[in-house]
Amino acid sequence: MENYYKEGEEKFGFLSSKLYLLAEKIPALSKFYRFVTQDLESKTFKSLLDVGFGTGSVIYQLSKNNKLYLYGVDPSPYMVSIAKKRTYTNPNVTFAVGSSTYIPFDKKFDIIISSLSMHHWNDKKGSLIYLSKFLEDGGEIDIYEFLLSKGKSLSEHFEYYAAKSHMVSKTQLEAYGEEAGLSTNIKVKGNLIKATYKLQL
Repeated sequence: MENYYKEGEEKFGFLSSKLYLLAEKIPALSKFYRFVTQDLESKTFKSLLDVGFGTGSVIYQLSKNNKLYLYGVDPSPYMVSIAKKRTYTNPNVTFAVGSSTYIPFDKKFDIIISSLSMHHWNDKKGSLIYLSKFLEDGGEIDIYEFLLSKGKSLSEHFEYYAAKSHMVSKTQLEAYGEEAGLSTNIKVKGNLIKATYKLQL
């Protein structure tokens, strides 16, 4: 089986993929995915690519609109299997094994998204440059993550350091866009953060 993970990236096998599906019910993750889907539902687009889709939660929600053409790639074949089972009745949904540095689709997209995946990427600058080649004119890359910020209480400090590797800061997201030569817009909502990257005119 071909490996699409880069050195140092977290790998999801059979068991960890199943556990991630269960974890979606945790309030913090449920809130996060509502933030993502509600944001996307406020936009006008026809095609979307989800990079590092995990169990396919975002595409599953968006697939209720059968006018959208939805694609997803993930380096874990176990995640791909789970996502396919969730959306198998929708012919406009396509999942495949791939990554932020390997898109197996010969097409371009109105929107490319990634939710809780970018913090795993080994080469964030290179990935953004590569993904931007798959954007339609006027398209955008939307990155959704948990915000890296220190709290004031002892417990908040503990959570910060315990989850630091799975969060990103506003400064980091701005730097990734600048390094990739993309225009960047940041939106923060509580402990959630979204970066929108576009090709500079």
